[in-house]
Amino acid sequence: YGNFWSVGAAWNLSQEDFFSNLTFVDNFRLRASYGESGNSAIGLNQYLTLIYFDADYAGSGAGYPVNIGNEELTWEKNKTIDVGIDFAFMQNLVSGSISYYNKNTFDLLQTVPLSAVTGHASDLKNAGEIKNSGLEAIINFEIIRTKDLNLNLSLNFATLNNEVMALATYADGSDITVKTGTTKLEVGHPVREWHMRTWAGVDPETGLPQWYLNGVDGEVTNNYYEAEEVFQGSSAIPTYSGGAALHVDYKGVYFDANVYFAGGHQIYEDWSFYTHHAGYYPTYAYQGVAELMDRWQQPGDVTDVPKQVFDGTGNNASRTSTRFLYDGDYIRLKDLVLGYNLPKNLVSKLKLDGVSIYARGTNLFTYCFDDRLKYDPEVRADGFTRLTNPPIKSISFGLNLNF
Repeated sequence: YGNFWSVGAAWNLSQEDFFSNLTFVDNFRLRASYGESGNSAIGLNQYLTLIYFDADYAGSGAGYPVNIGNEELTWEKNKTIDVGIDFAFMQNLVSGSISYYNKNTFDLLQTVPLSAVTGHASDLKNAGEIKNSGLEAIINFEIIRTKDLNLNLSLNFATLNNEVMALATYADGSDITVKTGTTKLEVGHPVREWHMRTWAGVDPETGLPQWYLNGVDGEVTNNYYEAEEVFQGSSAIPTYSGGAALHVDYKGVYFDANVYFAGGHQIYEDWSFYTHHAGYYPTYAYQGVAELMDRWQQPGDVTDVPKQVFDGTGNNASRTSTRFLYDGDYIRLKDLVLGYNLPKNLVSKLKLDGVSIYARGTNLFTYCFDDRLKYDPEVRADGFTRLTNPPIKSISFGLNLNF
């Protein structure tokens, strides 16, 4: 179980006497809230010391310990502060809200290594802290509002600043960092920050791949394992996102458009080891990309694709590095609708409540700011492009009959 609380307050300034002379203000409200919530998504019986009895020992049943248990295990907790304003001006021709949030998540559920003398490799504990903060805004414009013609525009924007504040520690007090093949979780850095070797291009004289020795700049090396892995200064999680919605209607004809964008992050082409391999993988076991045709072939060639060596290593050219790390910024036209609502007098003659004819386009246009990126930029939170089909681009026609 968990005990949680929250408190909130709002002040409608537009109803105060000192706002009475501001006739163009329809609503102006300050609001703030602060509270605590919890996440109970802990695996079943993780707090218990468990013994399984599904083993066999010399033909007889046997039991063995599988979980050391932690009776102090509890929920992850969030302390969130939210401060904002709501507004409306000129008979709601302009309205919206702007808010700032700060969410501090602590008592994070983290697997902590244990000494081998315990007989267990690790235990689940409440350790670690992460902070998320940012701005969220939405603003609506009723640009034209008449009997026959209406034009509305809605904009929204959000930012995210993410930082790891604390992690579990080893017995000596040092932080336990969590390293994967592409990311590293460390205090002072955002979640899912990319951590890998830095690509330095292809040697024009030898055609061999190169990486920066110190992971930043300067001296390069052809030996992949000599290059240092470093933080790349960006994570897989967008630092800003937003969208826009436009609506127009005129005497029954209506038009809607929705645009979405995100950016401030990077994404990784996780199947590049096979599809860009400088050995035999692209021809022996996988489908290689067309860029392999631009490979280095003779001294003096200037290209970003190393020479083919047709072995199992490919000079490690397609192993994890910033060669396959791309800017994830993009804009997508999600929906486009053009329709017509039949006049009520005609609809009534048909003994119907309403008739609408429309054409809808979905995912008609996507613009990637990094022209090297060939895959769909809208990926999961882990930042991997994967070998998945992009969202379907479609145009459909419809007829709605309301009885």
